[in-house]
Amino acid sequence: MSREELLRLTTPEAEHLELFSADMVVGVDLIRRAHAYPIYDLSYARNTSMVLDALENTPDSVTCGRQGLFRYNNMDHSIEMGKFAALEILGEASVKDHFNWDENTWSDG
Repeated sequence: MSREELLRLTTPEAEHLELFSADMVVGVDLIRRAHAYPIYDLSYARNTSMVLDALENTPDSVTCGRQGLFRYNNMDHSIEMGKFAALEILGEASVKDHFNWDENTWSDG
């Protein structure tokens, strides 16, 4: 699908979820990735904690979603995290305080 087709299909859903309205859209960008899932190996916990700890101590850093946390979660969770990340950037909420971090959210427990 083209960027325009994806926008046409997703905008009504975003409005339904109260993420944004169609009149708020000023442009669209699409980046396709061949490998969008984290790979778990024996060094996974050590490597990811090193990166996430560094980001935690970086001012104005907001990390969320599959690629930002290096964890597999359902797309609805990534969208919810994205909403809180946007609110965090606006100074209205935070991902850490508002997202449900229950272990059932993650496929790796």
